Amino acid sequence: MRVSVHSVGTYTDRVAGTSTCQHHTRYRRLVTRVFTVRAVERLRVRTEAIAAELLDALDPSAPADLIPAYCAQLPLRVITEILGVPPAERDQVLELGTRAAPSLDFALSRRQFQAVTAGLRDFARWLDAHVERLRRDPGEDLLSQLIEARDEDSALDNRELKATAGLVPAAGFETTVNLLGNAIALLDRNPGQAARLRGDAALWPSTVDEALRLDPPVLLTGRVAARATSVAGIELPAGAQVVTFLAGANRDPTVFAHPERFDVTRENARPRQRTERERLQRSPRPPRPGRRTGRRRSRSLARQPAHQRVASG
Repeated sequence: MRVSVHSVGTYTDRVAGTSTCQHHTRYRRLVTRVFTVRAVERLRVRTEAIAAELLDALDPSAPADLIPAYCAQLPLRVITEILGVPPAERDQVLELGTRAAPSLDFALSRRQFQAVTAGLRDFARWLDAHVERLRRDPGEDLLSQLIEARDEDSALDNRELKATAGLVPAAGFETTVNLLGNAIALLDRNPGQAARLRGDAALWPSTVDEALRLDPPVLLTGRVAARATSVAGIELPAGAQVVTFLAGANRDPTVFAHPERFDVTRENARPRQRTERERLQRSPRPPRPGRRTGRRRSRSLARQPAHQRVASG
């Protein structure tokens, strides 16, 4: 028997598109006071430093499993610093996040559903205690700043704070692990493309977008029709659940020439720019490590010996 995980509930209901327009505007105004351009730039610099530390820790003379040693550690370190998590609790956060990660999947078995429910409850208890600890003793992290953020009307309430804190690992951990792992595997399987990238660091932006297109960390997503409507001639009653296969659109031959190929020079790999209305409707979230370009990327590729690769398959 398989059940829907939606009844578990998530931290993202209030911040990821299910709130009213008035509430969303207020929430966005408060959050953007913390996630400023300057704050994001500091986060980018810190992410580069963490990436360099992790690369320096790898032994170039020995094989390495890059998923636990690098791909998981980079987003874990960045996310825990955003949330003000003490280094001693990083492993606990990783374990809780791993247990809760399947909540984003569809059609879980009853056993999986029960395990995810327990994991979410444990994460909620940890997060309650963590937010209260930061209220008493705030740090310089972004979550502490969110706790103290206020406008002329109010501050974020406890549910909104937990929703925001929960959204960061939910949106930024597993996706980043898979993006990094998939991209490394693609470069490993396509040495000619890797050589082009080594020779021209300006190709990093299109390389990241091409990896996201060809082997994305999120293959599908779901929506529920708020009202009766029709899509591509198919009638959908209110409440109907719709699953969209993003990976299928990424390989549309009418859009991408030779869509099965990995091409670091592909000019249309980058998604189209959203309209201003679409941008305003999106919840603010910190950038995932790995989406920025820069010298660290070219250094990581140059440092990677042939035997330090992610197994493809």
